[in-house]
Formats: sequence, structure tokens, C-alpha cells
Amino acid sequence: MFLWIKSPVKAAPPVRRNRPMVEEEPSRKKKEGVSVKLGNITMSQGLLFGLLALALLAVLATVNQYQEEVTLSEVQVNILAASDNGFMNEGRVLEAMGWPGGVAPLGTRLDQLSLNLLEDSLKKHPFVKQAELYKSLQGALHIEVEMREPVARLMNNSGEDVYLDADGYKFPISPLHSSNVLLVRGDFEEAVADTFGCETVLACLPVLTYIHHHPYWNTYFSEVDLKGNGELILHPRRDNMIIEFGHPLRISEKLTNLKAFLTNIMSHEDRPRFKQISIKYKGQVVATKR
Repeated sequence: MFLWIKSPVKAAPPVRRNRPMVEEEPSRKKKEGVSVKLGNITMSQGLLFGLLALALLAVLATVNQYQEEVTLSEVQVNILAASDNGFMNEGRVLEAMGWPGGVAPLGTRLDQLSLNLLEDSLKKHPFVKQAELYKSLQGALHIEVEMREPVARLMNNSGEDVYLDADGYKFPISPLHSSNVLLVRGDFEEAVADTFGCETVLACLPVLTYIHHHPYWNTYFSEVDLKGNGELILHPRRDNMIIEFGHPLRISEKLTNLKAFLTNIMSHEDRPRFKQISIKYKGQVVATKR
């Protein structure tokens, strides 16, 4: 006889259901303003900037008031020009600014001087290429003037003459100074008018500029004849002959060939005498004996 004993049933462990985890938002700290500590005083950065701005305005106002009370005490003129350029002196500069007799109105309040008007008047002078004016807190007026540099002096058949710079700008002859530049002669009445109408003058400008800035040729040549067809005849300072340059083309090539000829042929004591040398043809130097 068997006796069955029913074992107690173990209760199943409770099923743990997954529930979404609720993340707690970290407590946001209130942003605190940036503060600056000056000694025992602490203030916000914005307040500090505001105080600095007010202080700056106060300084500027003081400076402006000071400048209004300062009078013109001295004038310093700095003329920027080549060594062979004496077209204007300090007195002429002040006259060009509208001050009669070239006398500065010392004692005038600086706030009564219009630097823009004075500078514009100076820039309109034909000898002036650029000008700049500025004043100091001590009452000094500084004037910097850049003079025009001529590369040639044009003289037409009527005897009228003007200077010509590398930009093609022409300006009158000065009673104070005569610049040692190429003298260009020719039948170009338009060249001395208010505006250039003569294309031949402007066409030969690269040749004149090249000679002017080249130490050897600037010393060697003295005059240029400009023909009606636009061809150029060059005259040396010492050698009694003429150089046929032709039209203003291949400038460097022509003058390089000419220099080689002068160095190899005419540098000797027994050199032949020539009355004319032509470099107008490409790759050739044609010399004609006397």
C-alpha cells in the first residue's frame, strides 16, 4: 500500500515587467552673470563695459574741446621730389593752399581750418601729384606734398613748351626751376593745349619714359625730334650725329643693339666717324660714315 503525498506547489516568482525608466531632468542651475572684482568692489561685466564706454566718451569730448581751443602754432612742409625737381618751395606750397604770400595764419584756431579744402586746393596745383594734411594736438600742421616728375620737355615749332610726366600729364614750366630732361621738338600744336589731341606725342611717351629711367640713356641723349609720321630722331649729348629710332616699337631691343654697337665699334680711339646710325629696322644697326 503506497501513500502518495502531494508536494506543495511553489509559487512562481512574480514577473517583473519592464517599465520605462523615467530620467529625472537635472535641475538647471540658473546662469549667473559674469562678475569682475576690482579691489573690494564686485560688478557685472556689462556694467564695467558701460562705465568704460562712458569714460571713453568723456575723454573724446575733452580732446575735442581741447582741439577747438588750440591755435595754429607752426607749419611743417615736407616736399617729396626727385633730386632734379625744385618746382615748388615751402612758400609756393602755402600759396597753393590759398594763403596769400605763402604766409601761414598762425594763431588761427584749428577748428576753423578746413583741412579738406586746403588739401583739395593743393592737389589742384599743376606741379602737385599728391598731397596730405594732418594736424597735431600741439597745434602743428603737417603738410606732405609729392611733386610731379617730368620725363620730357615738349617744345613745338611755335616755341611753346610744357613738361610731360610718365602718366601723360603735362604741366607748365616753372620760373623757379628747369629740369634736366629730354627736350622733344616737333610740329604738335595740340601738345600745349589743355588736353592732348596729338596722338603722336602720347605714342612716343613709352620711349621718353624708358630713356628717363635708364641711367645710361638718360645721360647719353639730350633731344628728340618727333616727326609728323610718328618716327623719332634721337640726338646724343656729345657725339655729333643722329640716331634714327623709327616708330616707338621694340624699345628695349633697339636700344640694346645700339649700346652693343657703341661699345664694340665707337669705343675705340680710331673709331670711324658716323653722321647717322639707324636702329629702326628689326635686328639691324645701319651706320652711315661722314
